[in-house]
Amino acid sequence: MHTATHAVGSTLANAPAFRSFFIGGFEGADHVNGDGVALDLNALTGHAFQLRGDYRRARALGMREIRESVGWRVTGSGARPDFRRALAMVAEANRHDMAIAWTLWHYGFPPHVDPFSSSLPERFADFAFAFANAIASVSEHDVWINPINEISFLTWLLTETAALAPFRGDRTEHAHALKRNLVRAAILATAAVRQVIPGARFFHTDPIIHVDAPHQRDDLTADARAATQSQFEAWDLFTARDFAAEVPVAKRVHLLGANYYHASQWEVGTRKPLAWHLNDPRRLGLAGMLERVGERYALPVAITETSHVGAGRSEWMRHVGAELRRARADGIRCGLRLRPLPPATASRRATICSTRRCGSTTMPSMIRPSGYFGKRCARGWSPGRATT
Repeated sequence: MHTATHAVGSTLANAPAFRSFFIGGFEGADHVNGDGVALDLNALTGHAFQLRGDYRRARALGMREIRESVGWRVTGSGARPDFRRALAMVAEANRHDMAIAWTLWHYGFPPHVDPFSSSLPERFADFAFAFANAIASVSEHDVWINPINEISFLTWLLTETAALAPFRGDRTEHAHALKRNLVRAAILATAAVRQVIPGARFFHTDPIIHVDAPHQRDDLTADARAATQSQFEAWDLFTARDFAAEVPVAKRVHLLGANYYHASQWEVGTRKPLAWHLNDPRRLGLAGMLERVGERYALPVAITETSHVGAGRSEWMRHVGAELRRARADGIRCGLRLRPLPPATASRRATICSTRRCGSTTMPSMIRPSGYFGKRCARGWSPGRATT
């Protein structure tokens, strides 16, 4: 059992996080999906080939910060990492007086890497160190880095689904150990980056959830509460002084990124969604969910992803905006990120799916290819809850 620190955010109470309240982000996942298809969303959407236009449009909307994914698989599968794409992003961001909040690992990993191996933390730290060396001399603004995107969700993908090749969803019993391995990897990556960029700051993203009991099943209330609490396991490790104690908590986490979706609330056992569009009375408002996070960690919180589809997209945005105003009025330090921003052109194979947000950002619609996780990916997810 690790002791979480609740004072780590106190020194950041008045420190600005990102350069604008609204931040833009582009889809950058680079995993091999369950059908064995190697994806590169930066290229598939066309964003990688039209950085100047995409950044210019984001800047015209008042966004002064962009979230981008480096892509461990795309850049780190060769004999040495190839950061030319990331350096092109830095150059365009500098041109438009914008900063970049980076994600290093967005689902994809090199073929020679085993996420379950004890060698993972050091190997990922080496990659983070190489990236920091590549951008240190050319980045004109403060550097924010999210080492690993959605550790809890990634744990579920790797242990309970066939979404990421070559894994087949038969490693549920390893979820607890994997989550700890991923958190340790992210923490060692922060230390590696700070060797090169001492002033770098770090945010860690995960979905926020709420789980309730089915109607007339009060006997499942405790199970629902435990399922809800499981969303904090990764963040508890990041803020635990006795986990990876060689890296001080205050130097490895500066902000928490909460990913919020309409389907992030469900019934325990049945996994039936608490439908937002039907105003299910068991749903917890976003402000209440953020309050849980704020009270537990005393850290700034950013809505790092959010999404909806179809005709309900505008109403969803109004809902999120109202909830954020309520949260901020209650004293919760939070921001909004729009992710992913749709590039000016997108592949014909891509479909506009939803809005996602991260950090201080907000984005209108997300472009994802059909087969994002492959046909064999199971529906529904859990935070990869520890069973031991």
